[in-house]
Amino acid sequence: MNITTTEIKGPKKWSTLDIPDRPHMEYEGIDLFIKKMIDAKVFLEYGSGGSTMFAAYQGASIIYSVESDKNFLDAVTERVAELENFHPEFYPVHADIGPTGDWGSPTDKAMAVRWPNYCIKPWEQIVKDGNSPDVILIDGRFRVASFLASLMFAKEGAIILFDDYVDRQNYHVVQEFIMPVSVSGRMAEFVVPSVVRTEQLIMSLVKYSTHAE
Repeated sequence: MNITTTEIKGPKKWSTLDIPDRPHMEYEGIDLFIKKMIDAKVFLEYGSGGSTMFAAYQGASIIYSVESDKNFLDAVTERVAELENFHPEFYPVHADIGPTGDWGSPTDKAMAVRWPNYCIKPWEQIVKDGNSPDVILIDGRFRVASFLASLMFAKEGAIILFDDYVDRQNYHVVQEFIMPVSVSGRMAEFVVPSVVRTEQLIMSLVKYSTHAE
């Protein structure tokens, strides 16, 4: 979930009016996003909202959008359907992690068994469709796990944009596997390599799939 609202108080019923035209990012991140979307056809985002609309405006042909708040995702889906000049194939992926609160964060630890759905579910759909994202945006919940799942399943050369990476040290654990190729403001860019350490990656993915940071 990425919107321009500065404060959210609990679950609510969202409307298309709540969905902005651009993500809640600083200028440097927006600029990098634009550059990397130039040749991108298939786009995967963890966290829907302004980034969904922005990817459509940049010409993405296929968009997979992961969101834990079903009401918010429904509003995003309706907003995409209202577009007049852009018509991407839009695949909303509701990751049912139980009740959610601010920014789609899980609120019931008793539902933690569902939390791994968030990072894995979009890839089930992508593999089924025979697609492979060119650009992946990490900007939702469970960011480390979402990154690791993307590193595991994405094709060689795919670009992963990790928002808010620079100033959040807890995200830097992913550097056990790969280093960023560039940094723009708070956003880091990674490129999926040809070979990853699969066994270590699986162990870390299991560990972080219930870390809702």
